[in-house]
Amino acid sequence: MTATRGQILAVKRLYVQYEGWDSNQSVPHDHAVWWANQIASGATTEQDLINTLKASDKGKAYKAEQDWIKAFEEAKPALQAQVDAVYQQFVGRNRDSEWWVNEIYLGNQTLKNLSDALEGSKESKDYFKKLEDQRAAEAAAAAAAAEEKKRQDTVQNVKLIYSHHQWPYTDDDVDYWVDKILKGTDTLETVGNTIKNDKKKAAEAEAAEAAAKKAEEERLAAEAAAKA
Repeated sequence: MTATRGQILAVKRLYVQYEGWDSNQSVPHDHAVWWANQIASGATTEQDLINTLKASDKGKAYKAEQDWIKAFEEAKPALQAQVDAVYQQFVGRNRDSEWWVNEIYLGNQTLKNLSDALEGSKESKDYFKKLEDQRAAEAAAAAAAAEEKKRQDTVQNVKLIYSHHQWPYTDDDVDYWVDKILKGTDTLETVGNTIKNDKKKAAEAEAAEAAAKKAEEERLAAEAAAKA
């Protein structure tokens, strides 16, 4: 019994599936026809063909290749993560190709080889220089922010001292004391005492001036009374 074109095509597909031929067109046509005729006549079965293809040298080689590819695909995500981790450590980014992944899986390279290659690279040196500059800038910004906060806190404390003693002040007055406190030549306590004493002296001076004025008024009044 002669096989149909569809049956021949089905046989070719089995060749592709179990022996790894590139395409149906690449399968030897006479082989496919023979097997298709044998199956069509009942002399053999499709399973017999499959078993024959699997047992052939080409079939075994193709199966081994497929098993290797499957194992590689299963191992690949973990290996990619390991390679990316090394890239991140030395250059701050993920890999830009699969070369190291493939070579390490094949046993031609190791993660240590990758580390050594990246560590001595210009990209790695530039990365660590940039990282160092960035950290220095962040530290400087943090220090400046802390210093500014310290100054603003001191400003508020000095203003509270003035308010506590009910003593008028200007921004220049506050800045004067804040600068002295931050330089360490004064403390909030000494500033408070100075403002307290200044207020006391001002009150005493005001009282003395008032007393002198009253005495002068009394003297003038006495002179006027004497003349009268």
